[in-house]
Amino acid sequence: MRFNDRNGDKVLNDQDKDFLGSPIPDFSYGFNADVNYKSAIGTFDLSMIWQGSQGNDIYNNSRYWGEGMYHYYNNFASTLDRYRAEELVFKNPVSGETTVYPKIQIPISHVLCSAIPIKI
Repeated sequence: MRFNDRNGDKVLNDQDKDFLGSPIPDFSYGFNADVNYKSAIGTFDLSMIWQGSQGNDIYNNSRYWGEGMYHYYNNFASTLDRYRAEELVFKNPVSGETTVYPKIQIPISHVLCSAIPIKI
């Protein structure tokens, strides 16, 4: 997640919320081909459909859960490269023990997506 002062008032608050990307592609396309061959022993046919989209910005839920550290099971290896804008240091008032949380980065969960699925 990236924070951006959208309205320029030097404060990050609800007025800075905005929509990220668009699931609507810049363009979509398709191609189909059909081949038939008839012989003395039978008929052979092959048909293909290629279709795809280009330029849609989608939400990557897999990365959200794989790098988000919201659970007690394994995370993606990329989680090791996270950082925080500032280091957090807590001192327990009873035991006097200090706990340091290093800088981390919140994962970016939006990706630019283009796809060409092929059906044969």
